Amino acid sequence: MTDDLSTPDLSSTDERQLEIWAFGRQGVVTDRELAEAALLELARRAEGARAEAVRLEAARTVEAQGEAAHSAATQVERARAEQARADDETESEHPESPAAIAAESHRRRMRATGLAGVIAAVLGLGVVSTSLAAPDPDPLAIFERPASEVDAAWEARLTQDYIIAVTAGPRVIDIGEGLVAVAFRSAAVADGRSTAFDPYCLFTSESTESGAPLSLSGACLTPDRFATEGIVLPVSPSAASTGFDTVVWGPTGAPVLERDRELESIGGITSVLDWMVYPSFGEGEDAFAGIDDPDRVLMGPALVPFVDPEALELGIAATVYLLEGPSADAGPVLCAAAGTTGERASTACSPLEAVRRGGLAFTIIADDDEWVVTIGADGPDRLDTVRRAD
Repeated sequence: MTDDLSTPDLSSTDERQLEIWAFGRQGVVTDRELAEAALLELARRAEGARAEAVRLEAARTVEAQGEAAHSAATQVERARAEQARADDETESEHPESPAAIAAESHRRRMRATGLAGVIAAVLGLGVVSTSLAAPDPDPLAIFERPASEVDAAWEARLTQDYIIAVTAGPRVIDIGEGLVAVAFRSAAVADGRSTAFDPYCLFTSESTESGAPLSLSGACLTPDRFATEGIVLPVSPSAASTGFDTVVWGPTGAPVLERDRELESIGGITSVLDWMVYPSFGEGEDAFAGIDDPDRVLMGPALVPFVDPEALELGIAATVYLLEGPSADAGPVLCAAAGTTGERASTACSPLEAVRRGGLAFTIIADDDEWVVTIGADGPDRLDTVRRAD
């Protein structure tokens, strides 16, 4: 892990404060840079022996497989021994009779069939047990069970404090260690409508006997990122080694708690769609103001934060939203609108795939000057900026 010159020095910061910065986010991307820096500092402090933990787990798996194989072999040997004893007894009772020999041949065939059944049953038992114990690889299988009262209580809490609407789920899963995971899809559009772009969300909380929701933190991902990356939600630094205890959901399997997981990154805004997993707009404002056909909106609108001090001072703000394409065979269109507070925003639109590859830039007038607003291309180094035109 290398140091980034832009990362603040948190080496003298109290560990409890680092954990608050790293894990205290409440389902929204805020102070992302500080959260990343806190995670990096916690990781540096926890340098240790992840490889040993992996080795021990592998050894336990091998040992368990060996015990199962030994048990199967023992049962097979017992079956063979019983057959041999039965053969000896039959031969001593009927040593020469042709009829007895024919009957014995029949009995041997039947015993051989029985032995084969025993072997198949013993070996098949392991297959069946493994199959029954294996988790369902479909991460969405959890939505197939009926909703419980606990699930309904969580939906009320989520829509009250965190998201606009739940479009699938939620389903609450006890993941052990006094924690529950809450898996659901949330509305992608500011009015609560559901579209194919609804993000997948994973929140965590301490469990209670009553099932009542407590404080929680979480993250949401667009469907394409969920299908390829899954959601990895850090819970706390590992007590055993270098990594973090995390709750993981997707791209396969139900939510689980993983111990001591190394985090190559903590997610963040890497796609032009990531801003819109939490549709957002000013309090009391019409979310669709300036959008000619709100029914075509597939995601958003959502605010894009800019860090340029001068732009903030002037009140320059931008929103992004995704529209259905102009025709049935055309892909979605991404639009960005920017302007100063109280003024009509300038809007630029481009096909989503083009923006993801090359970004989107347009100019606005603010403070009697031209400003360039840039929505960056997809990737880990994407950058959304606003600056004075050259």
